[in-house]
Amino acid sequence: MKKYITKGVIIFLVTVILSSCYKYEPGDIVPSITNLEVNFNSNGGSDLNKVIIPEEGGFVAQPFSPLKSGFAFDIWCSDKELTKEFDFANVRIFENSTIYARYITDQANQDRFNFDVTTKAIGPLKEPDFRKKVKNVVVPTTMGGVAVEKITDWGFYQDPALVSVSIPDGIKTIGNECFRKSKKLKIVWMGNSVTSIAGNVFEGCSELTSIKLSEGLTSIGGGTFANMKKVLNKMALPNGVTVIPAYCFFQSEFVGGIELGNAVTSIQSNAFTDCAIKTLTLPATVTSIGGGAIARSARTVIIKGSDPTKITLAGYAFLNPLGVTIKVPKASVEAFRTHPKWAEYNVSPYQIVADE
Repeated sequence: MKKYITKGVIIFLVTVILSSCYKYEPGDIVPSITNLEVNFNSNGGSDLNKVIIPEEGGFVAQPFSPLKSGFAFDIWCSDKELTKEFDFANVRIFENSTIYARYITDQANQDRFNFDVTTKAIGPLKEPDFRKKVKNVVVPTTMGGVAVEKITDWGFYQDPALVSVSIPDGIKTIGNECFRKSKKLKIVWMGNSVTSIAGNVFEGCSELTSIKLSEGLTSIGGGTFANMKKVLNKMALPNGVTVIPAYCFFQSEFVGGIELGNAVTSIQSNAFTDCAIKTLTLPATVTSIGGGAIARSARTVIIKGSDPTKITLAGYAFLNPLGVTIKVPKASVEAFRTHPKWAEYNVSPYQIVADE
């Protein structure tokens, strides 16, 4: 009897020890394979990088849509025969995998859209079926042989199905509120011909995670990137952008941060108010910071300009009850600390220090 009791106790103790080392909750997927590869076969389209999934059971994010001459991207498929759409939201990766691109012809893509020949403005998608079913939009650059120059105002406003948008070279302007409140929109890719994005274009696109802007961009409208909650990649504004308009990044969350181009001169009122970023660097070209421009936003602001007298500073520009550290060139610390407009940001919970 003692012999069996001893064995039972040993088994019980081993079970307890192993259980205490187990960090997963019931129902969790316990990873056993690491660094799985997911390849995107573009089927003759532009190349896409493979993605590494750190642990078995992880998800892969949908990439930018590939471009292919004579065709428009349609959907991603899990099979070579292109019959089964891949479900990025629900399918977990358990082995090295390949996902395949499916296309439609350029003509079939053009047939989806409305087009105004006079203004050369395209959009919206034709009702009723297209607008409810098309997840991945590639904007045509020609319609019936006529060059497309603009995506019309409210073109995809509150689109219920839209997940990704590709805007190839040729398109110059994106109209007011074009994609506003398209709640499923996750991915936006622009060629380099877009020069102007009007007001509130992406405002309220709460699922938007990846954006690639046009290198030719020079003008952004107010509220364009407001109320966006999970942008993962770095938002890099091109060097042609000189003004950050009012409410541009209001109440948004940019996990990867925001990088301003080296030509920005003006940051208007409330441009970054309540925007969740850790650090914001203002280039030496900045000469004006509006009221509440960076209020309750970045806790660290790096200012490259060396002369505080050349930067017009409106009230409450850096207002934050948690405090802000303002970093300036080492040789300019005293000039900022003693300047009438900047001195208030050298009193706790604020501080002006050298950027070293």
